[in-house]
Amino acid sequence: MIFRHFETIFILLLAAGCSYPDRLHPGSYLPFAGLCGIEIILPQSRIFESQGVRAELYLIFSSGEKMLCPADAVSWGSTDESILLVDDRGGVRAVSHGRAAVLAHYSGFSAGADVDVWRVPDYSRIMITEVFYDPPGADDGREFIEISNRNDFSCDLSNHAIVDGSNASEPFLFPDGFIIGQDQTVVIASSDSGFFEQFGFLPDLSGLKFMLNNNGEAVFFKKPDGSTIDRVYIRGGTADCPPPPEWGSVSQPFSAQGNSVRRKGGFNNGTFEDWISGPPNPGAF
Repeated sequence: MIFRHFETIFILLLAAGCSYPDRLHPGSYLPFAGLCGIEIILPQSRIFESQGVRAELYLIFSSGEKMLCPADAVSWGSTDESILLVDDRGGVRAVSHGRAAVLAHYSGFSAGADVDVWRVPDYSRIMITEVFYDPPGADDGREFIEISNRNDFSCDLSNHAIVDGSNASEPFLFPDGFIIGQDQTVVIASSDSGFFEQFGFLPDLSGLKFMLNNNGEAVFFKKPDGSTIDRVYIRGGTADCPPPPEWGSVSQPFSAQGNSVRRKGGFNNGTFEDWISGPPNPGAF
């Protein structure tokens, strides 16, 4: 009977010692057996000003396994709060452009993850500036389209698209991580070899899979969500993409064979008045 009495007391004490707090707080977790490090995971490492993301912390064990750590068990911070603010749940908000790191501390371990904060582009200042659609002789591989950035800072064009006036055409996508610099002009050609043969130097990018129609065309520069940033209608556009009224009925830009249509410097009215024709001059807007 005495043995059973002490056994009951032991079980009650054991149950009390295994109880959990109503709310978990930083420091309430005991170190996990085999824990050898921590790692911050962000959905993206490049965000725009005023954009927010959520950081997650993973516990790394000597077995190689990883486990998500509850955010409120972590002490979060930032290396520069003028660039990044990090709340006590791992919420990250971009304040101003620059680079800073998200910091995390847990059970004697520390980790950091760099974040680049970019300015929000003024897309009215990223525009189509030249279209070479009717080269002398065979067009194949010699056509090009030019995009210029008039912002006073670099802009990310990842997965932005150039599309022509046929719904059946395959768009050209800027590669992931492609940056257009401040006041930079980028030439996108059908092929490196055809462009080099025509102009004596290589384009910035190549791989346009559509051919531009000499008898009527439209070219669009689009965001990844499909919305149009800029456009130009040549010789009345196409059946799939006719020009809107502000482009007039007979005033769309066009060029003689061997010339290109080019945007006048500084013009971005969104009409035919922005455009002239003349000898091609890729990369020199």
